[in-house]
Amino acid sequence: MSYSKENIKSSVLSRLEQIRNFLKSVNQCTLCSQPLTLIHEIDTAEAHVHETAYCSQCDLNVRKKEHSLH
Repeated sequence: MSYSKENIKSSVLSRLEQIRNFLKSVNQCTLCSQPLTLIHEIDTAEAHVHETAYCSQCDLNVRKKEHSLH
């Protein structure tokens, strides 16, 4: 494998495009492409964060997740 400056630059730009596409897919409604409203509720007793992704255009909860604080 060649590690020329051009190859490294091309690889980095390709990876950045993949990251942009991923972020777009998780931050936009899959039905209408509008930006999602992210709601985070912290439950300190249970040590969790409840995340809800909501599309106001479609009036739809697109995603609900629970994340541990630890």
